[in-house]
Amino acid sequence: MIFLTAGHHRKDPGATYNGRKEAAETICLRNALTKLLTEKGVIVWNDADDWNLSRTIAEISKLSKPVDIITDLHFNAGAPSATGCEVFVADDADAHELVLAKSLASTIASVLLIRNRGVKKESNSQHKRLGIMRPIGRNVLIEVCFISNNYDMQQYDAFFGLLVEEMARVLMSKV
Repeated sequence: MIFLTAGHHRKDPGATYNGRKEAAETICLRNALTKLLTEKGVIVWNDADDWNLSRTIAEISKLSKPVDIITDLHFNAGAPSATGCEVFVADDADAHELVLAKSLASTIASVLLIRNRGVKKESNSQHKRLGIMRPIGRNVLIEVCFISNNYDMQQYDAFFGLLVEEMARVLMSKV
């Protein structure tokens, strides 16, 4: 099974820039990925748009198995010049998680024609520990691109359909 979560919810918009909200972007991407994966016969689980992180983790923890993929979608924010995609894994990530994370980072960067910032351990994140890394499964937190970078978001908008197709392809190849 693939667990797809929108990293933010309607009560926590996440990063905002130029009128765009991270929560809205992650919900849209999650829904598009879910639709395509489901059409291809993959079992997908989604969080609800009004759940907080604690609720999401609790619900995933009830269902997830070691072979499942848990994917948390986010958009980075920083200086307007900051660019690129990065994928976070647990500090004790196994080989399967690292391969998945590397494949997602390179695919997203290639599709959007943005910098591949690579795979990073959760201890290198701004929070140092990421709750979504706790449920059993192969866990990745994807920072798709920088919501604060106009070029990144133009590329995201221009190549959204291809991005969904390629992300789905990577996820399906690892199920």
